[in-house]
Amino acid sequence: MVRHKTLWELIESPEDRISKLHAYLSDIDPYIEYKITPIQDPFGPAIVDGELQAIVVSEETIRGGHKINEIRASKSMSQLDVDVIHMLNDGHREHDIEEEKVSSSSLRIRKLGTLIKEPEPRPNLPTKPYIIGLTGMIASGKSSISEKLRKLGAGVVNVDLLAHQTYRSPTMPAFKEIVANFGAEVLDPNGNIDRRKLGAMVFEDEAKLTQLNSIIWPKVAQLVEEEVKVLSQKYSVIVLEIALLIEANWLHKVHQVWLSILDEKEAIERLKNRNNLREEEARKRVEAFVDIHEKVQHANVIFCTLWDERITWDQVKRAWQMLEDRFVKKS
Repeated sequence: MVRHKTLWELIESPEDRISKLHAYLSDIDPYIEYKITPIQDPFGPAIVDGELQAIVVSEETIRGGHKINEIRASKSMSQLDVDVIHMLNDGHREHDIEEEKVSSSSLRIRKLGTLIKEPEPRPNLPTKPYIIGLTGMIASGKSSISEKLRKLGAGVVNVDLLAHQTYRSPTMPAFKEIVANFGAEVLDPNGNIDRRKLGAMVFEDEAKLTQLNSIIWPKVAQLVEEEVKVLSQKYSVIVLEIALLIEANWLHKVHQVWLSILDEKEAIERLKNRNNLREEEARKRVEAFVDIHEKVQHANVIFCTLWDERITWDQVKRAWQMLEDRFVKKS
């Protein structure tokens, strides 16, 4: 049920939510016994718990309350009192994508572009340049975000592009190793590696994808170090645009992790249109990366490009201002 909600990726686990709710209720009145149960279906314990006497609903969910009583009646259970509460209007709306009433989805939208997790110390890195690892789902808008950060004053290294360059031609460092491991069938008529053929092969097989990454990423690391060294002469903030930041175990190479998330259906649709892929091909590529929940656990700042450009700009500007105020100017 959670996956149908706006920015469900930012919803805390049931255990954390129950713990916080119990602490809140106990603070209000510690003498009441609270029984808090996770809900696995639209009706929850209301259609099985014979001890319940009432259910509280909003104006939007009143039909659900009546439906619960219909189900209880069919089971010869007592009817619940249906108490309707009126939701307050939200006087802090920033965009029209937010709901008019106070809602958790609007609060999640407002988290975008803010520091949601303090960065871990990186004693292995110099304080300048301050390095941001921009990662995220495939087709989630990372390049759009990195371009905005470039306009705001960041140096940008497209690590994914450098990864492609390691096998672009027979003279590049990863070329021979890839052909030796994956065969001549990945070559095009001109003798170069066909990225589409290689992609189709590795995204069909997780072991092959891991093998390809083990060939490419040590070579990419050297190219990135060279790029960062050059850019550090001009920029105090450098953004590494890298889809496989976590998969490549590069967390120690960045001061902060900035993550772009996107609804899976939208990501698949974008990938189909961008790369001219079939539905199943696009789905496999989206699913080949680390689960989005794991990525969220590492993220200091989160973006979402689901809406129009203006809303994405607001997120990026908010993150940039936070970065300058809290980290760059102090270093």
